[in-house]
Amino acid sequence: MFSALALALVLVSSVPVRAGSNDGPIPVTEESRAAARELMAISGQQQSASQMLDLLRNNLVGMLKRNSPKPVEEIGRIVDQVLLPEFKAHLGELSDAMVEVWASHYTVDEMHQLADFYRSPLGRRVIEVSPQIAALGFTAGQIWGQRVSREALQKQAEELRRRGLAL
Repeated sequence: MFSALALALVLVSSVPVRAGSNDGPIPVTEESRAAARELMAISGQQQSASQMLDLLRNNLVGMLKRNSPKPVEEIGRIVDQVLLPEFKAHLGELSDAMVEVWASHYTVDEMHQLADFYRSPLGRRVIEVSPQIAALGFTAGQIWGQRVSREALQKQAEELRRRGLAL
């Protein structure tokens, strides 16, 4: 559950927010969908989805290892053979959903401008380092969440018990 939530947060966080607009979503048209698909292709979003599958795979292996006596290598092979094909079969759905997100937050002109940026040297650099930044951010978030959770539970244990929660 946490892995799916974290994956969703990473994917959503890779979509820039439309600056200076509180007008709500932009109407989605076939033209805006086409611009969004082009932007996603240029900005490496399909590659990002593939990298997210790698993260998801590792999380699945870790989760299954906690409940299985099998060696981690064998669990990895099983995940690769049984579960990952299911996710890969549905990647198009994720891509379609992301097209809708991009197209509803940017005008066609804005998406063309973003595409131009991603074609620039700085844009190529952003594409190059974004996966590492996302992975490091994900790891930092996990470490932070575990530490703060542990500290908060320890600090507030008595209050939680007083309110009827078992620790």
